[in-house]
Amino acid sequence: DEEQYWECQLCLQSILTIVWQCKSGHILCGDCHVQCKAACPSCGIPLDGIRNRALERLRDRRLARIKARRQRQQQEAMR
Repeated sequence: DEEQYWECQLCLQSILTIVWQCKSGHILCGDCHVQCKAACPSCGIPLDGIRNRALERLRDRRLARIKARRQRQQQEAMR
């Protein structure tokens, strides 16, 4: 399932806002990033405030496709 790609390494929830990552690529949601400001909970590398904009764009495109598909299905069901 693609959703695992934007799942926070700490709280295991889908990240629907800014995706933060450490230098090793472990990702965190905003809430967990604030809680773990000093170091990555997965590898211990210091967190330098790296934002993964590419993953955010991929996630947003995927969610937009899912939304569009649901809308089409709803429209077809109403016919």
